[in-house]
Amino acid sequence: MPFFKTILNALTNHDKNMEEIHLHLKQLQNELSEMKKDNNGPPVVIEHINIETLRIDKYELSNNFANLGIKDLKGKLNIGANYGRGMTLQEEADQAKMMENSMMKMGQKKGKVHQKKQDSPSYSIKGRKP
Repeated sequence: MPFFKTILNALTNHDKNMEEIHLHLKQLQNELSEMKKDNNGPPVVIEHINIETLRIDKYELSNNFANLGIKDLKGKLNIGANYGRGMTLQEEADQAKMMENSMMKMGQKKGKVHQKKQDSPSYSIKGRKP
């Protein structure tokens, strides 16, 4: 019979321990719900942060210009910081047209010069025979 008494005592102690654990769990749940209710206060706003040291583990800078296919180049390609104003695309297009027109006019003037040379007598130069 002492064996059964020890088993009965162990079972009653186990039941008491389980009841204590359930009570403790209920208390923790009540505390958690109270903390959630109190946590709905105003949000924390950080106005100033002072960083004394900054450590960068890895910094990668890669430019793959080999993969850049350009068939027709118009306008500007700005790589990096460009602080100057520069011309707009319309101004550049106007300037390119003016340059093209001036080149055409110069080509026409040269054509007239060539025509005048063709009016002069023709000649041919032959090399010496060895």
